[in-house]
Amino acid sequence: MLGICLGSQLIASAMGAAVYKGREKEIGFFPVQFSNAALTHRCFSHFTGTYTLFHWHGDTFDLPGNAIPIASSGVCPNQAFMIGDNALALQFHPEMTTASIEQMLLHDGGELEENGPFIQSKETIAGHYHLLDQNRKDLFLLLDAFFC
Repeated sequence: MLGICLGSQLIASAMGAAVYKGREKEIGFFPVQFSNAALTHRCFSHFTGTYTLFHWHGDTFDLPGNAIPIASSGVCPNQAFMIGDNALALQFHPEMTTASIEQMLLHDGGELEENGPFIQSKETIAGHYHLLDQNRKDLFLLLDAFFC
């Protein structure tokens, strides 16, 4: 099972962990730090320790008791976790394309008007679109390892 963003929150909740409003919204391209456990795991060994991905969330979660922490960020300590070899939860968005982000900006861009240290402008977000191809390639490598 794979959960991305809300999906990660739903997995955390289903496994008995709390889901709640984070201390800051995180909207834009920000780095996550992969844990040592992640970097030695077959699913994540192709990632670097610090890796920049797209985020668009205001909620976060506690880790379920049996979860292995995979990634964290400066504002969100629980960015990803695994439960055994059966559940993978990612708070960030490695699946995004320029078109999907542009649609989010069109329909929910008002959230960018909120002030916060982890909310980027449309221009700053667009300036990071060059990262999307590599993010998606790395996502497919992760999925190949996870589902095999």
